Amino acid sequence: MKDIHVKRVLSASNGSYYGEILTSLFEFMMLEGSSRSQIERVSKDALRSVSSGQAYRKQNGPVGIALAAQVLDGWHRNRRYLDRDANPRAIPLLGKAPSVEALIRSERRTAGAAEDAKKLVSLGLVIKSGKYYLPASRVASIRTLHPFVVSYVARLLQRALSTVQFNVTSRSTSRRWLEGFAEVPDLPSRDVAAFRSFSREQGWVFLATINEWLETRRRETKRTTRGSAVSAGVQLFAWSDKECRRSSRS
Repeated sequence: MKDIHVKRVLSASNGSYYGEILTSLFEFMMLEGSSRSQIERVSKDALRSVSSGQAYRKQNGPVGIALAAQVLDGWHRNRRYLDRDANPRAIPLLGKAPSVEALIRSERRTAGAAEDAKKLVSLGLVIKSGKYYLPASRVASIRTLHPFVVSYVARLLQRALSTVQFNVTSRSTSRRWLEGFAEVPDLPSRDVAAFRSFSREQGWVFLATINEWLETRRRETKRTTRGSAVSAGVQLFAWSDKECRRSSRS
């Protein structure tokens, strides 16, 4: 395990690293379907916002995949949405609880819950079962570059950068957030598939444990107080440089 505690270093060589970050971001945007003019416009708007001290306004509450994941997880947790065997109940898509729309509203109390419910169906995350609907899985997995995926990538990058910035500037080591990596430069190609399976299995166990810890305290907070609350969590991914880089350029 390699802990990352990088000291601030300002040098001309940093420009090449920033170039790599932006190149990867622009490649992703083009793969998603953005044109060069759209990328230039977004880049100029973002730079203008930073220069003026007015960052892009972030949406409150979970959005995109995060929202879908919490809805699916809640469907598997909330007794109101479970049958006698503790399996998810088939429920209406829209309307008052119990419904998919109501589940979404319980996670994000803003307008658009009905529209988000329909998006979950179109993405195959919620499937028809007679007159009602069931979750396709407990995990939100999307196989296309839908706006939900774009919002996930945006938040992943924002949180990674803000976490690094906080850890680098924090004077107290006890306040630093988890930030690290495990990497080797010479894994034999024959072991890539095995590493993919191993990291997936171990990663799901880790995330399930973290999620249970967070959800337990979230329920306690809802029962005891209406005090302040923050968004908190862990994001995790594994990779193979050759395989992932090839797929991003194909």
